[in-house]
Amino acid sequence: MKKRLDEARQVYLQKMEAERGYILDFHQILAEEDFEFLKSYNALLKTAYLKPDSSTQSKTKELILIAILVAVRSPAGHFTTHM
Repeated sequence: MKKRLDEARQVYLQKMEAERGYILDFHQILAEEDFEFLKSYNALLKTAYLKPDSSTQSKTKELILIAILVAVRSPAGHFTTHM
């Protein structure tokens, strides 16, 4: 059962969706259960993908992201997108 999110969590998810163009079920779950982790996770992805001056190569970024997806038990389809 989904919990009712407070306004700060709802606004954060809306901002994420506007920036990414999507929200996954596990983003909603993290907003409900561990909001601070969601914010940290999102900041990591922003750094990895949205900062053009990053010195980390794209292949390395994808490998790191795949490891994160494994850790958060993302659906298999999400892995294939990054492979």
